[in-house]
Amino acid sequence: MLGALIGFSPVMQGVCAVSVMVLLTGALHQDALADMADGFAGARTKPDVLRVMRDPAVGSFGAVTLILAFALRIGALTLLIEHGWATKWLIAATALSRWAPVKLAWWLPYAHDGGGLGQAMTNHVRLPQLIGASMSAVVLAGLSLGRYAGLSVLAVVATCTFVGSWSRSKIGGVTGDVLGGATEACEILVLVLGAALAGWT
Repeated sequence: MLGALIGFSPVMQGVCAVSVMVLLTGALHQDALADMADGFAGARTKPDVLRVMRDPAVGSFGAVTLILAFALRIGALTLLIEHGWATKWLIAATALSRWAPVKLAWWLPYAHDGGGLGQAMTNHVRLPQLIGASMSAVVLAGLSLGRYAGLSVLAVVATCTFVGSWSRSKIGGVTGDVLGGATEACEILVLVLGAALAGWT
């Protein structure tokens, strides 16, 4: 990684890698994760959940969730860098996490009555798109991780199922924040899984 070329420690390399990833995505998924945490943890009824998620301010649940998310991501990347596994797990985490919102958009309806950004996915993702996205994600994970690919795929499927079931019970479907929050959660989960496997080998 670039940080290694200028003598950074694994922790600093992890911080740099996370910073680049956030910049490349415009912090879109982090914003979605914070909104989802505030809405799902801080409100009870569907109208209140949707209202909180649309509020641009970050509440206490969102702030704590972001802190924990960054800590997990940097910690996992640090361990992966130390073992020389960072590149392959980053590729797999990126591919599988971007598959997650496709699965959710195919599975669940859009929850907002007034429409929103996520509706573009729920309206247009059909079985062919799901199959194509699934095959691409699994192939990339397989090429990157080899024997560990199956475990990472199962972890992402389980996470998507949990997030989707929780979102359906809270708001009757998904929103753009749910899709983005699931992406962020799955990416972190795959990196943490890789770090755990690295620590055991």
